[in-house]
Amino acid sequence: MNTAICDDERENREKLGCAVTAFFTEKEVPVSLTYFPKGSELLNSVKSGTEYDVIFMDINLVTEDGISIIAELRSLGCAVPVIFVTSYENRAIDGYDVDAFAFVVKKNMGEKLPRVLRKLYSQ
Repeated sequence: MNTAICDDERENREKLGCAVTAFFTEKEVPVSLTYFPKGSELLNSVKSGTEYDVIFMDINLVTEDGISIIAELRSLGCAVPVIFVTSYENRAIDGYDVDAFAFVVKKNMGEKLPRVLRKLYSQ
């Protein structure tokens, strides 16, 4: 499972990475994580040909909007499932404008993330 995690806070990237790794390791699915503190770095990675099986994206990055980053990826033909992980519950509806797979609020991540990962795994 080639996974991109884009969040401007290192602690959030690592926490999410640990949860994703634990889930897929239990399912005996190899996991490769790539962390991005900036959406522009994720864009450059995809533009250079790197393919991901799933992207976890923060919506409110310091200097960038995660939904705009995903909109640009979609315009490039990138159809990978995107799971928005954010503190901004009110932005959930915006995520579906770019065909979000799911939306996880950081304060409820321990409860919601396993359900989202099970749904991803089943597909």
